[in-house]
Amino acid sequence: MSICGRVDAPGSGGYFVPVTTVRGTAGWSLFLPKRDFYEKELGERTIIPLVRLGLLELAADEPSRLLLSTRGEATWRRFLERGGRFPEDLSNI
Repeated sequence: MSICGRVDAPGSGGYFVPVTTVRGTAGWSLFLPKRDFYEKELGERTIIPLVRLGLLELAADEPSRLLLSTRGEATWRRFLERGGRFPEDLSNI
């Protein structure tokens, strides 16, 4: 899985919504609308760097949602073009 959908379909409609994690800290949960399913829960400390790098962004029409940005999608596609193997294909993206 990618951060917001299937590996081969980064624009599949997934998005993050704010939650309180099981540890009681602020976090975000990945919702996949096609499956009507909350898949991942990540702490805020994991998400904030992705926002700072411009890989995730607040949705214009729903500011309580985080979406994969254009830059995030381009980065993901580049990773897949390089073979899609972690961590080998992350260098020089």
